[in-house]
Amino acid sequence: MCVIDITCHHMPIFIYQNANKMKKNILLIFLSVLVTLLLCELLLAIVAPQTNEDRRYLVWSSPNFRVDQFGAVTFLPNETVRTVAVYGDKVEYDVSYQTNNMGLIDHRDYGNKETVSRRLAFVGDSFTAGHHGGTPWVPDLRDHLAIDQNFAIYNLGISGTGIHHFAKLVESFAARIDFDEIVVIAILDDFLRPYWVPDTTASEIRFCNAKFPIEKCRTEKRPVGYIFAYDTPIDTIIAQADAFQTTIWRELTAISHLAGFADRAWGSSQKRERGGLPRWQQILLEEGMATLGSISTKHPDKKRTFIHLPQKSEVAASEFELDLRKDVESQGFIYFSSMEHCSWSLGMFLELDGHPNRLGYENITRCVAQALALQLQ
Repeated sequence: MCVIDITCHHMPIFIYQNANKMKKNILLIFLSVLVTLLLCELLLAIVAPQTNEDRRYLVWSSPNFRVDQFGAVTFLPNETVRTVAVYGDKVEYDVSYQTNNMGLIDHRDYGNKETVSRRLAFVGDSFTAGHHGGTPWVPDLRDHLAIDQNFAIYNLGISGTGIHHFAKLVESFAARIDFDEIVVIAILDDFLRPYWVPDTTASEIRFCNAKFPIEKCRTEKRPVGYIFAYDTPIDTIIAQADAFQTTIWRELTAISHLAGFADRAWGSSQKRERGGLPRWQQILLEEGMATLGSISTKHPDKKRTFIHLPQKSEVAASEFELDLRKDVESQGFIYFSSMEHCSWSLGMFLELDGHPNRLGYENITRCVAQALALQLQ
């Protein structure tokens, strides 16, 4: 009984001492973590400083996209459109282009009145739309053909599209214009894009997967770009870019080297490894190849050429990520490797963006002319 009395008497002192010890341990852990974070900030400030250049803001002076009466995604017809890409506070490009009667980038309208010996339809994504260097390259190529080459060349390049869009656009075009050759000008990513339709709400433009309701896209998918007035001063666009991109995490990554490093590490983990695709992208590739084959099936009388362009990362690696030759040829197309037959360098691409610059589009022009035996002036 005496022992119990002594134990009970000292119990409050024991609990108090343990509570004090726990507080000290917690404080020590907190200070240790704080010092570690500060040391990481100092180290990363030296070896991997954070910038805000990866924060892209894309604007057009028009809703820009539509689905035409044949179900194909095109630009809006008969417009002069200005588009600006801002990364952080840097303007990567600020260019304008003209769309024609069919909602395609060209200063000429398309029709069947021309008397020509060869009609080629160039179909592709933004690399074919080709305005990032200042002058769309497909109309420029046509306008600089040798005098004895009386050819019609049509620019069916639409930004952000993929193989499934290409097939619908060829069908739409064939319903109105006679042509002899289909020239698909594509990058690997064109096979990995699902079919989307444009959606414009207020000042926001989204590319919405056609398999899902538009309402789901509006609530879950970030806009690909925004709409602004054509004559908006560039300083205003930069200020708008900063306002649209501002979030708590964005602000933290902008001021903290550690948060920025974590953000970049997470982004890198989402990118595929070279030399292979995850299963879900492999399925998209197979579906894209089947759609490419459907173009051959529907147009067996037309000459079909596939010109494989490199993406910026592939130029850096000096090789294509995947060899598409056998698969493309099995779908009824002549395959032309621009990596094998043309010279490339990173200096042919925009600094922060993945698109070619003026030199890059000049190189594409020469390369395509070589692939199709076109003589330039």
